[in-house]
Amino acid sequence: MTHFIAESMFWAAIVSAAGLVYQSAILPGIRLSLRYRTFALRDRLRALVMSGTVKETSPAFQLLHQSLNSMCGSLSRYDLARVLKARATLDQDDLERAAARRAVIEAAPAEIREIYEESLHVFVLALTFNSLFFFLMTALCIGPGVLLKVGILRVKEAVMNRFTENSSLVFFSPETAAV
Repeated sequence: MTHFIAESMFWAAIVSAAGLVYQSAILPGIRLSLRYRTFALRDRLRALVMSGTVKETSPAFQLLHQSLNSMCGSLSRYDLARVLKARATLDQDDLERAAARRAVIEAAPAEIREIYEESLHVFVLALTFNSLFFFLMTALCIGPGVLLKVGILRVKEAVMNRFTENSSLVFFSPETAAV
C-alpha cells in the first residue's frame, strides 16, 4: 500500500512540474506569438483604411478594430472556464447584440471578413493553448475509464463472436423434451 501511495505522489509531482513548466515557460511564448499575430491583423486592418479600401468610420472597421485591440491585451484570459461561464450567462439582449455584430461583419468587404476569420482562428488557438493543461488532465482522468469500457465491450463482442462461430445455439425447453 505504501508503494502505491509513494508512486502516486511521484506521478503527481511529475504532473505538477509539467504544469508549472508549461504555464510559466512555454505558454507565455505561445501567447506572445498569438499577440504578434493579432497586432499583424490589426495592422492589416489599418492598412485597408490607409489604402482607401475601407473608411475609418465604417461600422465593420470600428467593430473589428475594437475587437482586435481587446484581443491584444486579453489573450491570457481566454480559457474554457471563462467561455463556458460567459456562454451560460448570455441573455436575449446579448444574443441580439452578437447577431447584430455578425451581420455587420457579414456585410463588410471581403478583406475585413478575412481578417475577422483569422482573428477567430487566433481566438481559438488562445483558447486551446490556455486550456491545454485542462484538456490533458481531463483526458488522463477520463481516458482510462473510456478505454476500459471500450475494452470490456470489445472483449465481450469477441467472446460472443467466438461462441457463435464455433457452436450452434440450441434452445432447449423442458416442455419440448417431454413430447
